[in-house]
Amino acid sequence: MDKITLFCFPYAGGSSIVYNKWKIYTNSYIDIVPVELAGRGKRLDEHLYDKMEDAVDDLYEIIKERINGPYGLFGHSMGSIIAYEIAHRINNSNLPNPQYLFISGKKPPHIERYKKIVHTLSDHEFKKELIDIGGTPREIFENEELLDLFLPILRKDFKVIENYKYTKRPPLDVETIVFYGVQENIQYSEAAQWNSYANKGCRIFEVEGNHFFINHSAKDVVSIINNIVAKDYRRTRSQI
Repeated sequence: MDKITLFCFPYAGGSSIVYNKWKIYTNSYIDIVPVELAGRGKRLDEHLYDKMEDAVDDLYEIIKERINGPYGLFGHSMGSIIAYEIAHRINNSNLPNPQYLFISGKKPPHIERYKKIVHTLSDHEFKKELIDIGGTPREIFENEELLDLFLPILRKDFKVIENYKYTKRPPLDVETIVFYGVQENIQYSEAAQWNSYANKGCRIFEVEGNHFFINHSAKDVVSIINNIVAKDYRRTRSQI
């Protein structure tokens, strides 16, 4: 097996920069490729997405040019749904399927239910929800300029995920690896239901932390990815 490329998609309100520190933890078999969403980071001047289809169309066009060997897709929270939908887009194209689909911090969409829609709340109520959810640096709430920049991004991202409509399709021809935090609102029995979304097996890993465990426990998450990829790499090399 050649070196594997791992395309990484951020969570709502996040930027691809969250994956940059992963590069110091990955082994030599893995090339981490953080994928930037429109409207943030180096793409700050571009229009934010209105719906999931917009994100999938845009990001598929970005990564398809870089698929030239074994690869995987990793997404956290909203990024998990983006990764899943892009995997289906790839499956319907003439591109090779990913070897791995890494799902992080997200229940399967057939059981995900949003009891409260937050993207339509007033700014005051929306900020309160963000504080309750956690994960947003305190300095953003204390800086009006940063808040004016950040709130529209988060509001649009919440709109994208809250309006997302899951469509049942045949299982993907890929192995699924699922991560969830010990302190977040996901049970093992829920995470395990990702097994029905792919036909090459599903492995579940519980990681210390809340919903934003990929920030606090990044080294642990990457260590698991390293072990999975390294084992497959050694098995493939032994067959050559």
